[in-house]
Amino acid sequence: MQPSDKTFIETQFPVSLISKESYKERKAVAGQTLTGLGKWWGRKPLILIRASILGMLMPAGRNPQKDREIFLKFVEYRRRG
Repeated sequence: MQPSDKTFIETQFPVSLISKESYKERKAVAGQTLTGLGKWWGRKPLILIRASILGMLMPAGRNPQKDREIFLKFVEYRRRG
């Protein structure tokens, strides 16, 4: 990866979708599995951490739509009807 190459998080990170999923995860009591590890780690929704790390590591391709599809599959985002 060249220094001029961009990552997915720099080009089209889906902030709204990740924010909604993070909110749902924070409200779900069963989703708070990391609370015992400490105050700082326990407060971060897993979907947010997973999406941020993946967005920083995933290079931005030439097809933004395909990049977004791949990204959402990795973070296990499922649209609810």
